[in-house]
Amino acid sequence: MTKFRAGLAAGLAVGYYLGSRAGRERYEQLNRAAGRLLRRHPKVDHAAADLDKAKAVIDLTRERVADAADHLLPGGLTFR
Repeated sequence: MTKFRAGLAAGLAVGYYLGSRAGRERYEQLNRAAGRLLRRHPKVDHAAADLDKAKAVIDLTRERVADAADHLLPGGLTFR
């Protein structure tokens, strides 16, 4: 485990050094390339669709709870 930690620390240090030497422009270039690569991946599309569905379910649930609370409590409930 100690070798792993030492290797991890060395890798992070080298990555930080090389990244800081490359500068912001290179970082942006790599970030754009990674974004293009991920957008074309089918699993990313599936995950995005699932996330949209989950958000819709949460919003609907929030509305239903608020409506039910209006009928049960005098002032209702407010959600942030």
